[in-house]
Amino acid sequence: MKKMKYKKSWIVALLILFVFVGEAFSQSNKADGIDEKAAQILFENQKFNVVIGIISVIFIGIVLYIVRLDRKISKLEKK
Repeated sequence: MKKMKYKKSWIVALLILFVFVGEAFSQSNKADGIDEKAAQILFENQKFNVVIGIISVIFIGIVLYIVRLDRKISKLEKK
């Protein structure tokens, strides 16, 4: 039963990640909060992809940290 709990949490974490990454990549040049010229510069210089990559790495790191912390807490609760 414990393994199923971890599998569910991994599935949920991956789904959340895909939603955020998909949302970020689906943004158009004419995003509401971004000036059109600034958005054009970001897309031309491929800096937008770098920003999305960095945010994704940070998000994955946070998710892995939380999962690891949850496992440690579960071990302590058993004792």
